[in-house]
Amino acid sequence: MDWLTWENGTEWGKIYCPMLEEEVMTYYPKGGRCFDSYTAPFVDSNGEVCYYKYDHDEDGWYEECFYMDDYTEGMKCVL
Repeated sequence: MDWLTWENGTEWGKIYCPMLEEEVMTYYPKGGRCFDSYTAPFVDSNGEVCYYKYDHDEDGWYEECFYMDDYTEGMKCVL
């Protein structure tokens, strides 16, 4: 899996993500409040950029994967 970075992301901390089956760093928007945090964006096996979202109020992950766009070289990912 190829990991990308958030242009405006602030590290929240590592959380175990059951969909990815590993502990991952999560991020929230720089200058914002952290109600939710997000995995780093990644390129899936279909060439699409996606991420998972953790809800801190509910203390759990959304199970669906959020899709952003098809991967293109040099693309910017913004929360």
